Amino acid sequence: MALTIINSDMTDESMMSFKLNKLVSLRKICLSFGGWIELTDIGINLLTQALKKLSNLQTIQLEFQNCDMFKDLGLHYIWKMIKSFPGLSEISLKFLDFSEITDAGLYDMNKTLKCLDSIQKVRFEFSKREHSKSKIADPGVVSLCQALKRFVNLQSLYVSFRGLQNVTDLGVKEMIDCMSALTNLQHIGINLQKCKKMTNTSLNYIKQYLKARPSLKKISLGKFDISGETKENMEDFKKEIENLKIQKPNLEIEWCEEEF
Repeated sequence: MALTIINSDMTDESMMSFKLNKLVSLRKICLSFGGWIELTDIGINLLTQALKKLSNLQTIQLEFQNCDMFKDLGLHYIWKMIKSFPGLSEISLKFLDFSEITDAGLYDMNKTLKCLDSIQKVRFEFSKREHSKSKIADPGVVSLCQALKRFVNLQSLYVSFRGLQNVTDLGVKEMIDCMSALTNLQHIGINLQKCKKMTNTSLNYIKQYLKARPSLKKISLGKFDISGETKENMEDFKKEIENLKIQKPNLEIEWCEEEF
């Protein structure tokens, strides 16, 4: 049984009537909150308290877009909620065009989520449009990756830092190190589009990892905006990735377009 709710015109008070206790058999829930400009950490706390009552949940998918008052404390409530589900197998969290989430919110994830052996599939998106500023940089990426390393049975991982202007080669290296530590991965996805402080070094990290992991069955990559690189350089990178199919014909390679 699954439940999907999409709504863009609610407030913290709306969460007080968000009753799910009659859906205790629910195994999957998908909630999308777009443009909730009055949604604060108080509303997130009420939401997570309601979700905790669904003890049989195996899949949680949450999307927040343009929720400008969503802060690090709201993330803390989400991490605590995830920790309360020992049988959770899939998590998808999308934060699109956020403004108040910082490195501290991701550091709190690393501190809160100690071990979730049951999780097999994760999708984390912290994405912004090109013109908007971000308070997430390499330290936040490092914290996120340190937490993900504990998901020892993870088979599918998609991470997007699209448009985060302060993510550099250091953050990308940490992400690749994280993926290398997760030996059960079969599908990886990386979107670093418009991370304009990246250099060709990041491409080399990604390329070396993909060549060293013959067990991968699917690769999803976003477009890259690399400082100082020409269109021809990027085409060469793409060809090298596509050539991995020569060694493994069944490998699926997907080039992601704009997310939103």
